[in-house]
Amino acid sequence: MCCSVVFGTALFVVFYADSLDVALVGTVISSALNLTSELRFAVRFTTDMESKLNGFMRLEEYAEDLPREKAYEKESDAVLINRGWVKEGRIEIEGLKMRYREGLDLVLKGVNCVIKGGEKCG
Repeated sequence: MCCSVVFGTALFVVFYADSLDVALVGTVISSALNLTSELRFAVRFTTDMESKLNGFMRLEEYAEDLPREKAYEKESDAVLINRGWVKEGRIEIEGLKMRYREGLDLVLKGVNCVIKGGEKCG
């Protein structure tokens, strides 16, 4: 588009060269070149602003338009203890085998681990 503006201005100057003043021709071509740089800046500014606002619009959509989850209902500790769920704070892992994806070799082969209550791991 910018080249079209300069080209159109140059054609205008060529066709009407005998009736135009030289100073006016220089000013017109210089103004056409300045206009093209201003147009380029405006396009760049607009696309940059749009890309920056895209993240904001996404956050707004997530905050307002997503359906809300049902409230968390916690069972009382007494109910869990009565069921025998928690007797000792301890985790035992025996013979753990894992791979990144089905069909690949195992990356963990027979890992055994005991994490006692109150220990930090990681």
